[in-house]
Amino acid sequence: MQDSKEKIADLVDICYGYYIYGETQGQIAKRMGVSVAKISKMISLAHKMGIVHIEILDPIKLADNLAKQLKARYSLKEAKVIPIPRFGVENLLNRLGKVSAELLSSYIKKGDVIGISGGSTLFEMLEYFELPDAKDNVVVPLLGGYKEFEDATHGTEIASSFAKKLNAQLVVMPSPGIVKQEEISFFLSNTAIKRSMSWIPKCNIAVFGIGTADTNGTFFKGGVITDKDLSMLMKENAVGCICLNFYDQKGKPCEDFNSRIIGVSLDDILKIKLTIGVAGGSPEKAKAIQGALNGGYLDVLVTDQLTAESLLG
Repeated sequence: MQDSKEKIADLVDICYGYYIYGETQGQIAKRMGVSVAKISKMISLAHKMGIVHIEILDPIKLADNLAKQLKARYSLKEAKVIPIPRFGVENLLNRLGKVSAELLSSYIKKGDVIGISGGSTLFEMLEYFELPDAKDNVVVPLLGGYKEFEDATHGTEIASSFAKKLNAQLVVMPSPGIVKQEEISFFLSNTAIKRSMSWIPKCNIAVFGIGTADTNGTFFKGGVITDKDLSMLMKENAVGCICLNFYDQKGKPCEDFNSRIIGVSLDDILKIKLTIGVAGGSPEKAKAIQGALNGGYLDVLVTDQLTAESLLG
């Protein structure tokens, strides 16, 4: 306990020196007899522990105004726009995840059935998600697996971690996320898969990332989408995807490709009471988000300032 108190005291002292007295991390490190890297890590820890809270008073309120414009133009229930410097930042996904976690926590109530996808942003969201005052929840993966070895950013893993944080029941999706056209009937006729899929229409909340339809996309880089697939999608003018379901700029589904997906469909997305899309960080993402908005797949959007400006431009 004493060690813990001393550690917290050190964190407080460092924050006073750095934020109040304007000392550099190097000056603090020299006086404490530690490395600059150590001071940097301790400042980061202080943020995570809530010891230091930074509030930027923006008289222009650009991000807030952009959120209001997005909400009005696209008939959204809510929009969250994250302010970022115009020269960009390196940890945007972390910030998107934090805001998404706070937002999702505010929506969840007792008895909700929550569908969730994979992706780097939702992985970041898990770190900041706080257990709301809700019970008897069910978490549903919106897409089956799609790689031999699942990692922490894949939908099945995120759903499992999310269910543990929420103390909720987890629906297991024992199937691949994408199969060959001639295999789809075989998989969908499987009793276990049918039981899992039956939970998707029961979802009243869904939170998902928005992917792009290009060689920089996560699914293409991961080998899930082949060159042949991408060529087919380009013929259908695909710009983005939700849970591997691709659509064009108007939001029209790319039916040929999407018919191979085992998981949520774009038609399912339209029927879910509250859909939360989280994406940003590149011009390609703006195109993908635009298509999702045009298709009516989003009730709530969490994005960054530069992407919001592109969507409103």
